[in-house]
Amino acid sequence: MEIKQLEAFLAVASLGSFNAAANRLRITQPAISARIRYLETELGVALFDRAVRPVRLTGHGYRVLDYAERMVDMASEMAAIAGDQGKSAVRRVSIGLPSAIARDWAPKMVSLLRAEWPEMAIEFRIDRSPILRDMLNDGAIDMALLIGPVVDPGVRCLPLCRYEQVWIAHSASPLTARTTIAELSAHPVITYSKKSFAFVEIENALRLNGIRNYQLSSSDSSEAILSIVKEGLGVGFVLRPAAETDIASETVRVLTVSDLKIESHVAYYAAYKHDGTRSLGMSVAELASWTQTAPRTAEAVVVG
Repeated sequence: MEIKQLEAFLAVASLGSFNAAANRLRITQPAISARIRYLETELGVALFDRAVRPVRLTGHGYRVLDYAERMVDMASEMAAIAGDQGKSAVRRVSIGLPSAIARDWAPKMVSLLRAEWPEMAIEFRIDRSPILRDMLNDGAIDMALLIGPVVDPGVRCLPLCRYEQVWIAHSASPLTARTTIAELSAHPVITYSKKSFAFVEIENALRLNGIRNYQLSSSDSSEAILSIVKEGLGVGFVLRPAAETDIASETVRVLTVSDLKIESHVAYYAAYKHDGTRSLGMSVAELASWTQTAPRTAEAVVVG
């Protein structure tokens, strides 16, 4: 029985897919299958039900799970004590950043990682949050910065930071800097997706104020929202980091909606898929979270 076989077992158990596990461990799917097959042969039992999708642990698999986690954790601790951790850190990490905060967090992550692991290669995947979330679950990236906590099975989250959301309008908009919800509703409004907290709260506020004739649109992209606002085609509600450059250049201006009570900040978390090992994603998430939430007492939010 080898540690690599146990790592493969834990990765498949966590991700529910041999292909996703292969992506996570950066090996081929046949290699993952071979490791699981050798482990099952050695133990004399089937560990996974392969007839369903996603694949599920059998009863024997569940009984083995706890032992496998402990054995892999002990091996990781032994390697760290023996001084091998620095060598194993010379590798590549893939980090997902939402486009809205990429400008703020890309240089921060480079600075943090180079200080801790100078020889590590860094790959950023900049995309919309729903896509990054899928990539994290599929094992295509090691860690992602997401609004959370993320409620996906097997995902762990560490608190990272909070960002302000602001109302913005074109600099030539007839709306005054301090406006009302009734005045705002006379203009097309655009914010994040229909499932976002911002969209739901704005829609509820409009209805509670008896406003029925309004145009509330949505987009997963901060850039798309900003483009619409900068063309004078509507009022936006976005994360401030996404709009900071345009606010500073006075292309857009910030509005205060005096009679609209809505949570103006969103919490971001460093999210990683936990497969029972001290993964690279876990180490990077801890580093980012500890730097932002000192002293080092942050605990992961566990879902599933």
